[in-house]
Amino acid sequence: MPPLRSRFAATVTALALATPLGLASLAAGPADAATTAQVGVGVGATLREAGAAASARVSTWNAGRRAAEAALDRAQHRLAAGRPAPARPVGDRSDFTLTLRALKVGLRYLDPGDRAAARSVLARPSQGVNDPNGDGYRVKPRRSCSTHVCVWRVTSTSDKASRGQVALTKQVMEHVWDRIVTQGGYRAPRPDRGRGGDNRLDVYLADIGDDGLFGYCAPEGMASGRSASGYCVLDNDFSPDQFGASQTVTANLEVTAAHEFFHAVQFAYDVDEDDWFMEGTAMWMEDEIYTDVNDNVRYLQGSQLTTPTRSLDQAANGLGGPYVSWIFWRYLSETFDDDGGTGLPLVVRDVWRRAQAYTWAYPRTYSMRALGRAVAARGNSLANVFARFGEANRHPRDAYTEGEQQHYPTAPAVSRYRLSGSVTSTGEKVATMAHMTNYTVVLLPGSDLTAAGWVVRIPVNAPSYARGARAQISVVVDDGTGAGKRTRRWVPLDKYGNGVATAQFRYGHVRRVELTLTNAGQRYACNRATLLSCQGTPLDNGLKTYFQATVRER
Repeated sequence: MPPLRSRFAATVTALALATPLGLASLAAGPADAATTAQVGVGVGATLREAGAAASARVSTWNAGRRAAEAALDRAQHRLAAGRPAPARPVGDRSDFTLTLRALKVGLRYLDPGDRAAARSVLARPSQGVNDPNGDGYRVKPRRSCSTHVCVWRVTSTSDKASRGQVALTKQVMEHVWDRIVTQGGYRAPRPDRGRGGDNRLDVYLADIGDDGLFGYCAPEGMASGRSASGYCVLDNDFSPDQFGASQTVTANLEVTAAHEFFHAVQFAYDVDEDDWFMEGTAMWMEDEIYTDVNDNVRYLQGSQLTTPTRSLDQAANGLGGPYVSWIFWRYLSETFDDDGGTGLPLVVRDVWRRAQAYTWAYPRTYSMRALGRAVAARGNSLANVFARFGEANRHPRDAYTEGEQQHYPTAPAVSRYRLSGSVTSTGEKVATMAHMTNYTVVLLPGSDLTAAGWVVRIPVNAPSYARGARAQISVVVDDGTGAGKRTRRWVPLDKYGNGVATAQFRYGHVRRVELTLTNAGQRYACNRATLLSCQGTPLDNGLKTYFQATVRER
């Protein structure tokens, strides 16, 4: 392959020579000076456009190479250093799958030496010494197959697995396949062209717990669009010595199998989809299949139940990473709960179908756009649903089916104000919000506001409604119970984002009024090598909403 600079120059030259205007200018004589000048302008514009296009390709190539090199560094560091169980935070299920996905997608960007190293990381355990940086078996493996999967094990070395573990793994994987593919109607993992002996999904049992891993799936052959086949690796015994005692061996296997198998399903749609979408829906799926395990509840820390002002598609720092978005998919599937007899809410499957790569029925789109279109197909808008999600997170034990039982945390308010006869106004305040975030303010009546006529008035000046600005108020009144009775309603905003809300504010009757502001901006400049939707840069960050709450007696 010629150097990038040579390829850039060659591209511009080839485009110029292939342009009819360029040939016409060479044949023009003095009498055609005006025409030649016009043609020259055309050629110049064409060359500038060609140069810009070539420059964009070079920039994309460089970004792809940086991303692939970073993925290789992460993979090698993880496999070389490992993360012994005592050092792993309780419940941490760091997923290696997306690192391997990034390696596979980025192979073409790597230099030959790095490409060879990446291929060794991507190698199957059955490839033995060809998997020096990964989990290659050091002895000959055995294979045991069921209808849809083949489970591989060895009988010696640290990777050894018992026959019972093989039987349990086949049983769990077949159950997961049945629920997701046979009943659920999701696309099956793509055939691997006999890489494991036939086209069934290969699952390898290996001692990956000492690397801090529960399981992973790796993409392989690329098919049409960005669809890919793959294989999976699960721990060989889920020993409590490595994984702790918070879950049983079977429970750890079940949720890991459901999560990682769904990654193999995702590869069949679009292997290069957005991280938050892939991990959030995989975590959501494991809870759908094994609802009683509830391992996912620990990843509510770092989610929008605890940090509502962090963007929905932005990974949490530390424990949780991109997993934390699963709670949104839970809210979405409880809001649109029609399962069509499949046992799984159809809305998430619809988002994946709309996000899949390059099909006639669903031209390729990305996670957030596919989500918006799936919601629109159900007669709503993503901005409205996301705003309702933000308000519901202030009352999660009422809003979610498992909220009370699993002790879902309550999303914090950004600020609280107590208004009284002496402090009648908050003054003008401003909420500066990132894209796809919610911002709640709590208003409390002072003890001197005992007359029945006290009300609070809240003018709101937000960005335009079309950009995703929304506002709601929730009023919690005393009904003789500990929780109180809550009602909510939209603050009607005009197309410019202006509106006014009013609510009763009598002390002893009204416990609090909550104003929830939403920036549901979903616009991106895509392909900027980020980990957000469409790997893009959001265009709606930093939007400001102004508000002021004032009390008065009618």
